[in-house]
Amino acid sequence: MQLSKQYNVLKRTGVALLYKGPFSETTISSLNDLLKEKLEEEKKKNRILTVFVEMAQNVAHYSIERDEKSGIGILVLRRKAHNWELNCGNAITQEQATYLKGKIEEVKKLSQEELKQKYNEQIRSDRPEKSKGAGLGFFEIARKSDMPLVYQLEEADNGDLFFRLTARFLLEGAYSSGL
Repeated sequence: MQLSKQYNVLKRTGVALLYKGPFSETTISSLNDLLKEKLEEEKKKNRILTVFVEMAQNVAHYSIERDEKSGIGILVLRRKAHNWELNCGNAITQEQATYLKGKIEEVKKLSQEELKQKYNEQIRSDRPEKSKGAGLGFFEIARKSDMPLVYQLEEADNGDLFFRLTARFLLEGAYSSGL
């Protein structure tokens, strides 16, 4: 597809930022700075930035597609009619997919109060086995998002899976039903 056509599709669909590549610490920091600029007037800027960092670190740590030291994935920030939508995606194994489905389904069932409680319990407990972080990511993403998390698993041609996670943040004055 011609670059101008790609550009117009992205513009028409509200894409404010699109990045595909390695998620190193430097890249995450640079993208965070870009997002700060892009969201300067947004009241929920800090919440969106917190979720971005959690999602980006997941790509950096767990993507099975890698360069020398970083996971490779994609990030898309899109402004829709009633909300900001932040999508992150990367290649994962079947074992990771099984874990992620269970974890996200568990998180989706929790109320805001239960999410806060689980988050606080996890902060005080040991790092989960096979985790490169404190195990707080999905709790934090769900706490900061205005709507339930959405995830998708797509099978790639080589048998790997591609995991996409979406977090949404209502614009001022928007309501959540039907979005």
